[in-house]
Amino acid sequence: MEHRNKSFFILVLFLTTFIGTAFSSTSGVTRGFEIVTVNSTYTQDGGVQVLAKIIVNYPVDIVYKVINDFKNYGDFMPSFGKTKVTRENNNTKVKVNHNMPILGSFPCFMVIQENKKGDAVHIEFKTTICFFDKNEGYYSLSPINNGKETELIFSSYLKKDSIFVPKFIIKFVLKYAQKDVLGAIVKRIREIEKNTAKKG
Repeated sequence: MEHRNKSFFILVLFLTTFIGTAFSSTSGVTRGFEIVTVNSTYTQDGGVQVLAKIIVNYPVDIVYKVINDFKNYGDFMPSFGKTKVTRENNNTKVKVNHNMPILGSFPCFMVIQENKKGDAVHIEFKTTICFFDKNEGYYSLSPINNGKETELIFSSYLKKDSIFVPKFIIKFVLKYAQKDVLGAIVKRIREIEKNTAKKG
């Protein structure tokens, strides 16, 4: 019982710190997209799903290159450390170190699958080993405005069974983590476009 209480106390400290980090980092991220909708739901199996639909002011191919650049996630994604990428046929396997307050650095193993249909791209990710018992989702990219912009749907799902965590806290953290990820993607695109323009 004492061990369980200690684990819960550490988790509360972690979530409190993480929420504060989410607020501060979100406010400082360069934006280059319009948030159309953000829907959050509690799933029947006890998890939390957050789905964001946004308009990114860049073509699909440019947005895809950044999202697909898993080996360099540590350079621009919030809370990501070093990554190791292996590719097998249509599957991409990624080992990534997450840098989290209180908990420090811990590894996650993800499997990524992608499907392309015309100019549209669908990328699914699923962790096999991670702090959360289930952590999965997808990016869906579709061209709009004659291909000049991208409609990006980003869905994330989290579930934690081994330690009790209130679902409303998971939802809160997940929503702000999503904004950080989306902001980091657009910021990375702008940096690449700026460097390309300089070389040109």
